[in-house]
Amino acid sequence: MKKLSILVTAVLTVITVVCLAAPSVNAYVTTRYNNLTPEQRSMGLKILIVFFVAALVIIAPMIIFLTIKKHRNREKHIDPIKLQKLQKQPDPREMISLPMSDLVPRNYSEIIGAQIRQHDPDFSSVKFCDWSKNVFIRLLTSLSENNLWEMRLLATDQLQEILGTELGNMLSQGNVNVFQNITISRSYLHLLRQNSRYEYLTVYFYGTMQSYMANSTTREPLPKYCTDNQPFKYLVTFSRSIMASTVYVDGIQAVCCSSCGAPTEKPSDVRCRYCGSPLTANDNNWLLSELKMMKDNQPLDDRGTVIE
Repeated sequence: MKKLSILVTAVLTVITVVCLAAPSVNAYVTTRYNNLTPEQRSMGLKILIVFFVAALVIIAPMIIFLTIKKHRNREKHIDPIKLQKLQKQPDPREMISLPMSDLVPRNYSEIIGAQIRQHDPDFSSVKFCDWSKNVFIRLLTSLSENNLWEMRLLATDQLQEILGTELGNMLSQGNVNVFQNITISRSYLHLLRQNSRYEYLTVYFYGTMQSYMANSTTREPLPKYCTDNQPFKYLVTFSRSIMASTVYVDGIQAVCCSSCGAPTEKPSDVRCRYCGSPLTANDNNWLLSELKMMKDNQPLDDRGTVIE
């Protein structure tokens, strides 16, 4: 705005000077022009044309060159924050309607890791993905074995209640879900949501496994169920307190006691081996809170990080 004001002032000043000097200049030029011979007038016109063409040939490329150089320097030194604002942000209300084979959430591991490390410097995206894969496989194995005890320190009470109810309903019908040969070939952080109390971290899993309904007693597959390895895609969400910190034991993410904060060696432990307090699921640890198998026409929140 300041540069524009200076430019306008300069232009108005030039116009004013020209208007004031125009009568005198016009009288001088007219007098001199009337005293010239036709040959001199023709020569003067030719010189004026040559001078104008030469100025155009010399000045125009210089203006073009300086404009391109300025534009390149602006792109080279653009502020990353400004660039992020200029980029189109995905609308969370948009739905991605693609075939199952093409429905792939975006990988935001680096951005999410940097965001969490602002309050938890020891957080590692790679280590978290490795740990979450083990939790996911342990959950499916527990469901296959009709025993959710192993998950009591790794999942929220609400999710344990939901899964326990579903498991009880299937057992009452004499059936059970069987998950075998679970292999996760790809995993990364997809979404982080934070508010004043909690943070929710969603991980994307892609892999193959055997998944079918079987008789709970004989473990024989029910008719019409395929027992071959099938590809799967899951969005798995973990939650914890925004004030919590990551603790590692021998390079592996650990579950901590809610009383003394000491790491627990085994999720199956009943009491803390340091203070003797009963071990329960608490929001100082990452807890599995939601499990979604991706389907066709599923809406995806591709914002990466969301501060609520």
